[in-house]
Amino acid sequence: MKKTLIALFIGLFFSSSQLLANDWDLPIPQNLFFAKIEECFSSLPSTPYLRKGTGEAMINGVVDPILDDETFSLVFLEAEFRNQLVPTKGMVAVSFDKATQTCHARLLCLTDSDLFSPVLFFDIINGPELSLLCPEAVELVMQEEGLVFVHTDQEMSGDETRVQVWTFYNTSVSYDIQVFLHADGQGGTYFTLKRP
Repeated sequence: MKKTLIALFIGLFFSSSQLLANDWDLPIPQNLFFAKIEECFSSLPSTPYLRKGTGEAMINGVVDPILDDETFSLVFLEAEFRNQLVPTKGMVAVSFDKATQTCHARLLCLTDSDLFSPVLFFDIINGPELSLLCPEAVELVMQEEGLVFVHTDQEMSGDETRVQVWTFYNTSVSYDIQVFLHADGQGGTYFTLKRP
């Protein structure tokens, strides 16, 4: 455990230096920001997608958009989990309530391919299609009782469609949903969902 925490601290220190060196103006106090990320990483449950005792978790950068108003801030980060059987990235959401000065960090999803937009993630999670196909999956994520692992089944094909399998899981259940991402020809993406 001590070895894991030392590697984690080294990773967080390196990442915090990178964030500061890149001059990203984050709307969350640094001490809370990094403390909550450390807490999030050190309390990750063992899963089929992350080896127990993950040696190193690195923050690779900020993922747009950064949301900030007079009462609330939300920053998304790309994390990389080293020493895995399959290279694994994750999306972490760090929120800050300005009235109560409280901060919360949560790992939203893991993937074995390129990280995608938080907007796409929330469009799928909050969309009516997923609620109709698998309300149990939505409940797992909304009540923070589970995670999502995204596996890309195939790369973009000739018709500009990419197929992913989103696995919603916790220690006792899992639900697979196929996500078909279609390029709209204008730089955007729309999606359709199906249960395999």
